[in-house]
Amino acid sequence: LGTNTKVILDNWNIGTTRWLRECVYDRTPKRFSVLAVFFVSAFWHGFYPVYYLCFFSAAFLTLTGR
Repeated sequence: LGTNTKVILDNWNIGTTRWLRECVYDRTPKRFSVLAVFFVSAFWHGFYPVYYLCFFSAAFLTLTGR
């Protein structure tokens, strides 16, 4: 298990994490990059409100863990 939320999320799906980092995170202004990554990931999974709640909660935990 990871030592914090960021480590767990980074290793959840390494291929997807790499794609999101290179195509979304690195191309988005830094202050919006974390939220953009989690929004794209939620959108990719489909329009289910629970996904957006979960992914934005993960974004919040990632930002507070820094």
